[in-house]
Amino acid sequence: MSRHLPCALLIVAWCLGGCGRSQTPSSPAAPAVAVDGLTAVHQLTPSVYTGAEPADNAAFAALQRLGVRTVISVDGAVPDAVSARRHGLRYIHLPIGYDGVPDEVALALAKGLRELPGPIYVHCHHGLHRGPAAAVTACVVAGLFDHAQAEAALHAAGTGAAYVGLWQSVRTARPAEPAALRALAVEWREARPGSALVVGMVAAGEAFAHLGHARAAGWKTPPQRVDLSPAHAALLLREAFDELVRGDAAAGKSAQFREWLLRAQVESRALESALGAWAGAGATAPPPAAIEQRFAALKAGCGQCHRAHRDQPAPLPQVLPTPQRGP
Repeated sequence: MSRHLPCALLIVAWCLGGCGRSQTPSSPAAPAVAVDGLTAVHQLTPSVYTGAEPADNAAFAALQRLGVRTVISVDGAVPDAVSARRHGLRYIHLPIGYDGVPDEVALALAKGLRELPGPIYVHCHHGLHRGPAAAVTACVVAGLFDHAQAEAALHAAGTGAAYVGLWQSVRTARPAEPAALRALAVEWREARPGSALVVGMVAAGEAFAHLGHARAAGWKTPPQRVDLSPAHAALLLREAFDELVRGDAAAGKSAQFREWLLRAQVESRALESALGAWAGAGATAPPPAAIEQRFAALKAGCGQCHRAHRDQPAPLPQVLPTPQRGP
């Protein structure tokens, strides 16, 4: 999906001007809201919330009790629309990366905040970075926030300073004409399958998060996650990197990116082997140092790649469209 709208739409939609009716933000600091089964929930306006992914029926039921009617995911993973419908919620999928909120997504979200049944819950996976940034950017575009309120809300949500592209999207967002938002055509879809890179990175991220839980439990199954096997999580991580390397995920990427991807594949295989050997020996002795070393190497490598590729703003076009003035 292009990060930049066609020229005609940019000319119309990104005009500064009156913003029509607006909502008063619940607080410039976007207060945290306690919701059963969900984390990182913050209220941006009386009818806009942001937070973590609703991962089970209990979370969807909690959103229903909160009064939410529309759930918007900006995460790469395909949403659980079936569970949402079971609780009377409509799901909409507008996936974004960590490099910023694309123009077309910001406009679609702004239109959604004004026109879709509310209250609306906008989420990513953990609810800390992409979800808040997308929701806050949309609030600016829809005329619900000024930039001071937007930045305060992003700070309150805990969005990391390292995600410079997300912060830049918020800081450079501009209000759109209400008439332009009303005229904007948006296809509200429950699922938008991501690219091979997005799908693979989502799978790798989930497996890596499971390994983090196992590490905190001494590389054993955490008491609160009896379904989590460290060795199996390592296998899933290795498979995710195998698919990324085998597919076209690195197509068009730099030689440096491909090198880091191959290194992650090698490290994930080594971690899987070390965990499997320890589990096969009964996992009674202290975990061998190789497990911690491989995990640390993977974490460092992923962080290095994210800083260089994932978390940076997407490049602007070399020539920006020039608005044409009428007679």
